Amino acid sequence: LPRILNAFRLDAPIQPDELEDAKAFRIGIAPLANETSADIAAQAAALSEAGMHTDFINQHTEALKAVTPSQASDAWRSLVDPDDMTVVIAGDARALVPQLDEYSPEVVELGT
Repeated sequence: LPRILNAFRLDAPIQPDELEDAKAFRIGIAPLANETSADIAAQAAALSEAGMHTDFINQHTEALKAVTPSQASDAWRSLVDPDDMTVVIAGDARALVPQLDEYSPEVVELGT
């Protein structure tokens, strides 16, 4: 858990290869959201409802391609506050809670 929380603090800037992988993923899956004519119609309706031009998707793709590691790091740090996060851990509370005591966990038991 400490390693994960420290990663959310983003002490080191996002590396160029990490950013390129993330951009390739986001841009690569975008067409999957519009596989059918119904998907395309729903997307067009959503853009129209939001007052956006139908070319927004192309503009958004170009904007994603232009993001730099510095911009991505700055955006992350301005939007993500690791001290104000809720972390969910699932498993046997009897085994996990003692390991998490320093974090003052709130235990929520769900029905089995």
